[in-house]
Amino acid sequence: MGTISHHSIIVTGDEEEVKKAISKAKTIFKKHFKKKNTFEDGSHLISDLIQATNRYVSFFIAPDGSKDGWETSNAGDDARAEFMEYLTSDAEYLDYILVEFGGDHNKNRIIYAND
Repeated sequence: MGTISHHSIIVTGDEEEVKKAISKAKTIFKKHFKKKNTFEDGSHLISDLIQATNRYVSFFIAPDGSKDGWETSNAGDDARAEFMEYLTSDAEYLDYILVEFGGDHNKNRIIYAND
C-alpha cells in the first residue's frame, strides 16, 4: 500500500520552443507508460498549449495520481525524470519548474527550477 505524492512540471517560453518541448514530453510519457503496461498512454497528463501575454505560451504535466510504488506512479516518475533531463540538457530557452504538493503528507516543495 503506497502513499500519494503529487508531482507536476510547468514549462513556459516562446511558442516554437514550447511546441518542441510538448512534443518531446508526449513521446517520453507514451514510452514510459507503455513500458510499464499501464492502462493509460501517459499523454493524457500533458495539457494543451496555454497562451499568455507577450508571446509566451505554457503547458503543464499533471500528476499521475497513482500511489507511490505502483506501476502508474513508477511510469510517471521515470517519464518526469527523462523529461527533466531533456529540459536541463536541450531546452536552454525555456523556463520550467518541477514541484511536489499535497498528497498524503501535504509536502509542498520546489524540486527543481531552472535559473
